[in-house]
Amino acid sequence: MYFNKHLIVGRIGREPDIRVLPVSGKTVANFSVATTDHYKDKHTGEWTERTEWHNVVVFGKTADYVRDYVKKGQLVLCEGPSRTRKWTHNDGGDRYTTEIHAEIVRLHKRDNSSPAENPSNSNSSTTATSSYDDFNPDEDF
Repeated sequence: MYFNKHLIVGRIGREPDIRVLPVSGKTVANFSVATTDHYKDKHTGEWTERTEWHNVVVFGKTADYVRDYVKKGQLVLCEGPSRTRKWTHNDGGDRYTTEIHAEIVRLHKRDNSSPAENPSNSNSSTTATSSYDDFNPDEDF
């Protein structure tokens, strides 16, 4: 059995790009999420941080939710499989892009400016009192 599922928690890096597919009329949202980890450099002993950027794509009602509630800088949880697509660059060369096709997008409770909830899940959004340092995705999202 093979399993392709990613779960990332990070900050929205840019305002979501929203468009509507011409044939189906479905909404599509594209945005980037930054995840940062901290580690101690074994040679210098200094703490260092490394940031990874993830391209995220969502469709349909989840894209409508992103359009209405997700803004740059917010803390978000995204869950779904990754997909790699091939496209042709202006120079004629092939390029590849890997994206997370998120099925679930949830704002961190304290970043959520609206009580509306993501149609892809059933947990309510209320104000959280926890800090980012003691983050628990089961309680904070």
